[in-house]
Amino acid sequence: MILISPQVPEYEEPETQWEDEVQDAPSTLELEFKEDGDTDTLTPWVLLTLVDPPPYLDNLNPAAGSQDASPTANVVLEILDNAGAVNLSSVNIWINGAPAVVNGVGQPAFPTAITTVSLGYRFVIGHPDFTLGSTVYVRAAAQDTSDWQSQMDEVYQFGIGTDTDPIVANQDPSPGSINVNKDAPISFDVYDLETDVVPESIMVWVRGLLVYDGSIGEFAAGWVESVITRIAKGYHFELVPDRDQYHRAGEQTGVRVVATDETARSVDASWVFTAAEGIPLRIYRMLIGSVRDIDEEIG
Repeated sequence: MILISPQVPEYEEPETQWEDEVQDAPSTLELEFKEDGDTDTLTPWVLLTLVDPPPYLDNLNPAAGSQDASPTANVVLEILDNAGAVNLSSVNIWINGAPAVVNGVGQPAFPTAITTVSLGYRFVIGHPDFTLGSTVYVRAAAQDTSDWQSQMDEVYQFGIGTDTDPIVANQDPSPGSINVNKDAPISFDVYDLETDVVPESIMVWVRGLLVYDGSIGEFAAGWVESVITRIAKGYHFELVPDRDQYHRAGEQTGVRVVATDETARSVDASWVFTAAEGIPLRIYRMLIGSVRDIDEEIG
């Protein structure tokens, strides 16, 4: 708070030094009237308050007020500051009253990925599945690093739908696994919690190649030994590659699954794994005394 003399001077251009001191901070100007000494004259006193805007929430997913979120969807939010000065260690986030992030650290029941973005931080928060048809309340508090340490404390909510998206789970090889055998089958489940997955909607790609087309119910060449088994509200797949489709030694194999349920909700899931390094056949030939001269690799 700065009190300027009760005398009301004529207007003068502010000095450059004063401008430099306040140019980065918005301000409000208030007037107070006080009695001047023993007289009854009311003289205006100028009360100048400098205000530093607090951090704020942005890019919420699910969006605030939405009513059809998936019970398994991560809670995503960004805490930003116009000066890019969010104090990460001051960030606290609660989901339905439970602490999900404490002093900038995700809690065990809420696995959290924190990344730096322009003007602040992005939080991707996992959680135990929400109840269908429920309302989720998210509260976020933080302060900036300025001398004013301006604070925010905001609450928003969103609703969970009464139906769910299909789910792809139980992948084997698991996402991110390494040293996978070159001839390992690829298995996974695709199912829904409420309604059936439509079998004609299921499409599966491996290394970018369509290996199963549900609209015709057939596997592509090189995968004809694959098997589909019916499970509750979905299907279990075991993709068996022929020798020509073996996973490439030391390289990543990408798998993508797309499916839709009976209420037109859909899933588009992808994951990768890495096959074990192979032995160049030229070296293998030297080890076993073969005279064949080819450069293919074997696992």
